[in-house]
Amino acid sequence: MKTSSSILASEKAADDIDSLAGMCGSQVAVEQGTSQVDDVTAQAKKCAAAGEPELEKLVFPDSVGCFQALSTGRADAFVGGTPTVVYQAEMSHGRFRTAGEPYRFLPYGILINKEERTLVRAIRGALQKLMDNGTYAKILKQWNIRSGALERATVNGGTA
Repeated sequence: MKTSSSILASEKAADDIDSLAGMCGSQVAVEQGTSQVDDVTAQAKKCAAAGEPELEKLVFPDSVGCFQALSTGRADAFVGGTPTVVYQAEMSHGRFRTAGEPYRFLPYGILINKEERTLVRAIRGALQKLMDNGTYAKILKQWNIRSGALERATVNGGTA
């Protein structure tokens, strides 16, 4: 599948935050070591350059810290992977909402030793069968991550 980044906002901030650009003046939680740290850092610089209120980046070692900051009001929003954001929004019973549209789509895959050609073909074939018979689409729908759907199973589909 392909994944993307999304914004999870507190119910209070969700009407004001609809994109990274809408985060000026907000406290934003991100998980250390993720591409979203770079996104929020870049947006903080844009806010400053435009004379907008400061975007305060709150970096936590794991997503648990991010969600605690959001739950306690220390953060107005969290920027993370779309599957995580969607799941947390659903589990929050309305306390958090997805804000704006997913952005920066990137491939996810299964790592297999390329020398194991028989295994590579078997896994690709099994995934394609799930795609062809509709099971793949049902799984993505169940987890509300249909935006990550691929049309066919590929080998090295994420390489440039």
